[in-house]
Amino acid sequence: METFYARGSYYYVADNIAPDILCTAAEIGVADTSNVKTWVGRPNNRNKYINFKEIVLVDNTSNPMYISCINDFVAKNQIARFVNKPSVEAASKFPDEYFDFIYIDAAHYYKDVVSDLDAWQYKIKKHGFICGHDYDVDQNFDVNRAINEFAEARNAKVIKMHTEFSMRRSW
Repeated sequence: METFYARGSYYYVADNIAPDILCTAAEIGVADTSNVKTWVGRPNNRNKYINFKEIVLVDNTSNPMYISCINDFVAKNQIARFVNKPSVEAASKFPDEYFDFIYIDAAHYYKDVVSDLDAWQYKIKKHGFICGHDYDVDQNFDVNRAINEFAEARNAKVIKMHTEFSMRRSW
């Protein structure tokens, strides 16, 4: 059986979410599904699990390889659905406080990261989690600056885990 290696923010959420919660989550910027597969893959390398009610995959793609991977994931996981729209447009399809956590790994330019954070911030339940990738990767100042400014404006603490971030919604 294959062992899955989830990223650090997944473990942070798993450590900090009540075990009896049926979690609603979204990955923004899915690509080949390698990350989201670790969410439902068992066993993982730290025996940490989240029980999911729904996983929403958001990616604005026409890449046939990505579409095939995403459709395959959705077909194998009845709790998953795919929204093939730009991130900000997709966010408008969900009510506020819908998700327990959101993982952002879409565009990496400052204005895009700011737009994603602004669009999705209230889609997360109070005390839910905003997580993401490519934080402090090769001094990726656009992503770092956007995350740090967002957190500072909301008096939120950024937890850094290697190349990822996580923050708990307190606003």
